[in-house]
Amino acid sequence: MTVDGEQDLYRADLMEPTAFLFGNERGASPPEVAALADETVRVPIPGRAESLNLAAAATVCLFEWARQRRAAPRAALETVVAAAAHDIRSPLTA
Repeated sequence: MTVDGEQDLYRADLMEPTAFLFGNERGASPPEVAALADETVRVPIPGRAESLNLAAAATVCLFEWARQRRAAPRAALETVVAAAAHDIRSPLTA
């Protein structure tokens, strides 16, 4: 996460395995650390604010990560396993 990240957080695909790296509030992550990232992402901030503090940025990022995962359709395997688990329990609980 950087103030001038290449990608807007709300356009980033967070469905893939994702790790967020935040620098401290006084400065960005060292360039050699940022260079290891697949991409740098920013939280878009309309208006005159320059940046968010670390806690606010982390909260926004984790909320968006969870929102994208909740909105995604269930994977086929997950649906099959859930249905099978229900069918297996039903005779035992009836």
